Amino acid sequence: PDGGGGSSEGFRVWLEDIWAQATGPIPALSRIAELCIEPVTPLRLCSLPHDLFRCGALVSLTLQGHALTSSAVGSLEGLTALKRLVLSNDEMVALPSGLGDLPALTHIDLSCNKLRDASFPPDGTGLQRLTHVYASRSGLASLSSGMARLRELREFVVAHNKLSFLPSEVVILQSLECLDVGHNRLSALPSEVGFLTSLHILRADNNRITTLPNSMGLLTSLTELTLGHNKITKIPPEIGQLLLLESLDLSNNSLLVFPSAITDLVALKRLNLQNNRIQMFPSALSKM
Repeated sequence: PDGGGGSSEGFRVWLEDIWAQATGPIPALSRIAELCIEPVTPLRLCSLPHDLFRCGALVSLTLQGHALTSSAVGSLEGLTALKRLVLSNDEMVALPSGLGDLPALTHIDLSCNKLRDASFPPDGTGLQRLTHVYASRSGLASLSSGMARLRELREFVVAHNKLSFLPSEVVILQSLECLDVGHNRLSALPSEVGFLTSLHILRADNNRITTLPNSMGLLTSLTELTLGHNKITKIPPEIGQLLLLESLDLSNNSLLVFPSAITDLVALKRLNLQNNRIQMFPSALSKM
């Protein structure tokens, strides 16, 4: 086929009948700007041609739902124009070689893998343009100090993993608007989390958090705060400074006293305090 054009069904036929039989370079690959290879029963790729990773024109690559390992993917460093990379629902236990050297990359999806041997982001000089990272259920157990390089990051979703702490470098990501670290093993949020002044959504539910930093009162752009299913015993009064907060979930914690600061949340529309140990609620709550 000529580039990536034509029907998706025709492209799948090309993959099955021609790619699998190719013994030399595939000229069409060099002209493709956007490539999406979805698994087609019974076709489920476990390897890729080396030509693919020399496509200087490629800006979007989707390889989700296959049996690809990091070694099968090969080195990505030749994809210098790549902006969007989807490697979700594969079999990777480590990050692909060269991932840290993709200077144009803005979106990456590593969800539903087995990255038990990986730390994100990888070493390298690239990735400064990353704006969206999706890595839920990816098996990640740690985040590296390289987080400091991701100054343009706006959405960081790493829920349902094995993270036990967030590196201090996270708090300097001034462009971050959504941080989802729910369903991990965190015992605390960074003490200076309040530096994330652009943050609109913070989800840290289903962790092991016992206390919240006072600096959370500086998150004045926050509209959603989800902290259910932790071990929180009290809420800092600074929470009352979150005047744009619309949704607050503190369910399934260990609160003994109603957090009086909640009555200062003038924009609040949804409040969940189920399954705590609160005995009394203030009358002012009925006027919110």
